[in-house]
Amino acid sequence: MTVSSKTARKDIVAKEVLEQAARLFAKKGYANTTLQDIGNAVGLSRPALYHYFPSKNALLKAMVEDVTVVGARTLAEIRANNDLSPEERVRRAVEALVMWGLDRPTRFKVIDRAEEMLPPDISATHEAAKRQVLREMTALISEGVEAGVLRPLDPRLAALSVIGMCNWTAWWWTPKSPQSKEEVSAFIGEMAINAMRRVGPNRPSGNSIENAIELLRSDLDFLEIVAKSS
Repeated sequence: MTVSSKTARKDIVAKEVLEQAARLFAKKGYANTTLQDIGNAVGLSRPALYHYFPSKNALLKAMVEDVTVVGARTLAEIRANNDLSPEERVRRAVEALVMWGLDRPTRFKVIDRAEEMLPPDISATHEAAKRQVLREMTALISEGVEAGVLRPLDPRLAALSVIGMCNWTAWWWTPKSPQSKEEVSAFIGEMAINAMRRVGPNRPSGNSIENAIELLRSDLDFLEIVAKSS
């Protein structure tokens, strides 16, 4: 077996261990799940399991990395993609957040439930990644507003609303749902854009007086928000 094939096999086994650990944590609780339980679920002895994860804390750390840290990194990559328009970057970010939760719902829910019980070092990593997700989404929306494609609004409040909508999908979507993961992510991406787009499909477009008045009203609404928060 080559080095690359050994690495690939190790990655596959590690992912299965992580998935089974998340399933058991969700079913029995973190405190009531032992490494032996996880080893039994995967078909590994306890010494063999140590080769992948030496402790339950190591499993939690890997879940945070997989769920929160990589999610934040994905948004940063989308924001840095100058080949996309500001509106498309927001749409891609929303779709990516939805898909990230739907691709790993058990791990997502375990971390969400265990937030207040995470060890200090793991909690610090998790909270830092959550703040980065909020910063990236806030910046993406702010850039859309500045480009004139999104209506003037409070970018941080909009980002919190969008992130909450994306995260909730991991709790209600199942493989038995009538829509696929891809359909759900596309729908929510479109819904988020329609909620924030400066000129929506049902609003007057072009250089009409009506459109100019509507945009002015939108700008005044935004100024009121800024005035109240300052």
